Amino acid sequence: MALLKRIIQSLWWLALAYVPLALSDRIERLYAELGCPPRGDCYVAGTMTAFDLELLTLGIALLVWPACLWFLGLRWMTGRLGNWLGTLFKAHRLRQPG
Repeated sequence: MALLKRIIQSLWWLALAYVPLALSDRIERLYAELGCPPRGDCYVAGTMTAFDLELLTLGIALLVWPACLWFLGLRWMTGRLGNWLGTLFKAHRLRQPG
């Protein structure tokens, strides 16, 4: 049951991490539908809204991706690293004379 819970949590964080990527794809489609070139400036009506959506997507990515990384494995890795460093420093203190 704990494994199923972990799988569901991982899928949730992966889906949440995908949201900024999906928004970015929709914004690129919006630019194409407005008639903008693939690269370069575009001065067609509606591009300011798309630019605002790009900024919103960037903000979402900056807020969501660190949390997703943390819950998808960074928390586990830092815990393991902390345990390893703790035992390393404990062994170093035990070897010191005095």
